[in-house]
Amino acid sequence: MLIWSVLSAIPMAGAGDMADVNAMMDAAGNQTINIPQNKKDKNAEETAEIFNSREYQRKLQVQINALKPQLNPDPENQARVSRKKNHQNAYLMPDERIFLFVSSSMPAATLKNFAADLDKLKDPNIFMVMRGFVGGVRLIKPTLKFIDSILIKDPNCNPVTRKCEAYQANINIDPALFSKYGVQTVPAIVYARGVNETEAGQGTTENIAADAYLVSGDISLDYALEVILKESKSSQIDNILKKLRRGFY
Repeated sequence: MLIWSVLSAIPMAGAGDMADVNAMMDAAGNQTINIPQNKKDKNAEETAEIFNSREYQRKLQVQINALKPQLNPDPENQARVSRKKNHQNAYLMPDERIFLFVSSSMPAATLKNFAADLDKLKDPNIFMVMRGFVGGVRLIKPTLKFIDSILIKDPNCNPVTRKCEAYQANINIDPALFSKYGVQTVPAIVYARGVNETEAGQGTTENIAADAYLVSGDISLDYALEVILKESKSSQIDNILKKLRRGFY
């Protein structure tokens, strides 16, 4: 597998926490393109072993199933959140994905910008990915609140009391994807080609894409895809960029 990276010089996050976002923002100007060497990392292996354990994955999947209506909202079934009709586009090929790796520690403005971009593209193969649940795997409410804070356009709108206009954007919880693509800091954007269909959800390390490009740093999706386009020469990425750079209407 070949992974191109645009990485800031940021310390690796611990097993339970992402690296400090402020440090990432300070270091974002020192970006270089490189091909990372294949190295054995004991901490990464131990983390992957925990994430891939049957018991952990079983509990995680139960929680994900409970959250699915919020993670991948169906506009027809959301009584209190008003979304546009689900007219999805298909900029990417069926075996391609764009993953936007995020966490609750990121600035709200960055997360909302990602949601707005995904709402504009409406491609089911482009979505945000979280490492885990906000506040731990046993708690659902903090994660729902976090997702609402991303998707609801007006922060003063309370979906409990009235309908709120919201972005149409999918958010998955998939720690395995963080391990597969070596994502240690957020935000990070990965463009992957040759993806096995099972990789859209809880997959195995054998399903990693044969060709993937990773960009990390406090940058917009637009800029990240511009960097990826230079390396991948992908016509699909080129079309996505053209869409993002047009007006919203």
